[in-house]
Amino acid sequence: MADLAYLASTLVMGLLGVGVVMMVVRGRKWHHYVPQAAYGMDAGEGRPVSGLSRLARETSTWTAAYILLVVGVIGGAVVTLSGAVSGSAMIAVLGVGVAVYLVGGVYFAMRGNGRPSAQAAAGSAVMLGFLFILAISLKLLLGL
Repeated sequence: MADLAYLASTLVMGLLGVGVVMMVVRGRKWHHYVPQAAYGMDAGEGRPVSGLSRLARETSTWTAAYILLVVGVIGGAVVTLSGAVSGSAMIAVLGVGVAVYLVGGVYFAMRGNGRPSAQAAAGSAVMLGFLFILAISLKLLLGL
């Protein structure tokens, strides 16, 4: 009987959570908001584009990054299957890669959209905090 009570409690809390999210989303007219850029059309040629932004806009950069990713994953699989490195080490390397990608991606995305470096660093810190919470949750759930 206790299992049914836990299931019902989880269902009720999930529905309440969805209700709160729907109330927040529909409660404000945020979808009509258009942010104003600090560098308008009348300010000249706009804000200067950094070298990293120019590099990120190139298709060849993304193609090369994808090819390196595929080669890295295949190489990691071969090394793991050969027994030279344990599977948990490869999972740790993959986790670090994903963390660097997410934290760096948030920073560069915020800087590319006109945010100051302090706000971009705060956004990356929030993403790092989310990843830390995810790691703790996985540790607690899986009992590692």
